[in-house]
Amino acid sequence: MGVWYIIENNRVDNVVVADSEEIAMKVGHTDRVLEETEDFVLGMNWRYVEDLDKWYKPTHLYPSWTLDENYDWQPPVEKPEGDYYWDEENQEWVEKVVSE
Repeated sequence: MGVWYIIENNRVDNVVVADSEEIAMKVGHTDRVLEETEDFVLGMNWRYVEDLDKWYKPTHLYPSWTLDENYDWQPPVEKPEGDYYWDEENQEWVEKVVSE
């Protein structure tokens, strides 16, 4: 049994669980499927950019973030070194505090 991504127009259109690629293609009514592996996990509506041979998530993490030319989501302010999280309301990185 495997998890298969149904691909339509370079987009994950559906996800099915099936015993084989052939069954997944029949269930998905498509001629292109990709199998999920430990190192290859996508989500619904993920898109494929052929020129870069890259899959990317089409929705942003935060409204202020934008896609760069490599289809990576980028914050409006570069992340500093260390353990930080993004504060969307204040548009800044906040250092994580470890409590003892």
